[in-house]
Amino acid sequence: KLLDEARSAFFVHNSQHTEDDLDEALRDGTVAKAPVPSDAYGVAILCITKGCNVLGKEASHLERAQGYSSVIFGLCVLLLNAALQLWLLIYTRVNILTLMVKQIRATYEEFHDELFTEDGTFLPAAWEAWEPEKKDVLCQFPLSSTCFFLSVLFIWSMVILDDMRKSVLLFQDLINLAPSLERGDMLMVLDDDIMLARMNRTTRALVIGCAVVPKFLLGIITWWIGCRWLASTPAFADLVLNSCALGFIINIDECIFWAIVPQAICMQTEKSSIFSKRLAASMDPKEIKMFEFVRAAFNLLLAFCLTWMYVYHWQTVLPDYKWDISPLCQTHHFHIV
Repeated sequence: KLLDEARSAFFVHNSQHTEDDLDEALRDGTVAKAPVPSDAYGVAILCITKGCNVLGKEASHLERAQGYSSVIFGLCVLLLNAALQLWLLIYTRVNILTLMVKQIRATYEEFHDELFTEDGTFLPAAWEAWEPEKKDVLCQFPLSSTCFFLSVLFIWSMVILDDMRKSVLLFQDLINLAPSLERGDMLMVLDDDIMLARMNRTTRALVIGCAVVPKFLLGIITWWIGCRWLASTPAFADLVLNSCALGFIINIDECIFWAIVPQAICMQTEKSSIFSKRLAASMDPKEIKMFEFVRAAFNLLLAFCLTWMYVYHWQTVLPDYKWDISPLCQTHHFHIV
């Protein structure tokens, strides 16, 4: 009971503090706004908020129909995006990666069976006599060129971390919005732009539970399957092509935004923003925030650490990989050149 009372007191204090910040920013004309993303998630956030904004006991039948239609449309956009992305990822994992992993493991096992003794001693003469075609196949494995593979995987990690960071910042902005005090006060129009200024509990739960959290979780799933896809790619040329294919999958939300969502809603989404308490402290263009540089360094280090951990500890494409291909393949590539 004491914990619940303390939690309630904290949220009341934080909400009042956010409301005061909003009032002060409106008086001074220095409103810090974070843009709503121009993708399926941004459309859903705007439609759900607009729909819930007109609902209430005082709403007429027409307003209720419009409100529920807007909320349902936003949820359907999210469902379509999640279904397409998950379907492509699951199909790729089951029907494409399984065969690729099986082939790469078979080639690596053949390499050890034919070029190593039973006690694990490498036979250089056997390598020299090994068929050139088999050498070419083996030396096209991503793990045979660690630096190149690390570079590609590092870029892929940064792409996914960018998506996940946006989800975290969006969550932070939404959770810090002041509570809605009355029907119709969640949205404000400032200079022909729509700003999400307040939010009631139902709307906040819908937006965070159906948009923000799924976006974050899909980012984790996409990163893991993407890393496995890249690690099991049988050729360097295909490695680059598969990286582009992964970009296609993570951009499904933008494809839905431009191809399916009505143009009027797209224009409203592009002109929408969220009142951001976290950005209010950085409104002064002359002020330099040292913490921002530290945060950038942390993001860079996090992407590198995730890449390093996957390659050296988490990858299961070759679970018994002994890092014995790279030196041989460097010599093999040199002779080819």
